[in-house]
Amino acid sequence: MPATFDKILGKPLSHKHQTTDITGLTNLINSSNDTIATINSTQVLTSISANVELVDATSANISVTLPAISTLSAVTFRIKKIDSSNHTVTIIPNGTDKIENISQNLIIEFANTSAQLIASTSTSSWFII
Repeated sequence: MPATFDKILGKPLSHKHQTTDITGLTNLINSSNDTIATINSTQVLTSISANVELVDATSANISVTLPAISTLSAVTFRIKKIDSSNHTVTIIPNGTDKIENISQNLIIEFANTSAQLIASTSTSSWFII
């Protein structure tokens, strides 16, 4: 069974009453030279994908597959569920890569919850930071 974001962190998240200020978020992201994309369907990220993915899962569950760590150097992705539906966002490591050294997917279930992941080439694992 896949690990949920809460289970990987080992504690509940305070996310149920948060709101998203997309304009403020966009300004913050653009001011730091990050790239941003809003997606509403399953995606396979690459080294040239936007490093901030705002996921709208209003219509369906969405999977986001991370690029193979072996093809990257010092890459960070931020993935945020921006809708309030009951659909999930599943973050899938590529091939034999892992998340937090666990061979499972990471599932974001709740609105306005995000995961910031950085690739570690020495361990072939994505770490939540």
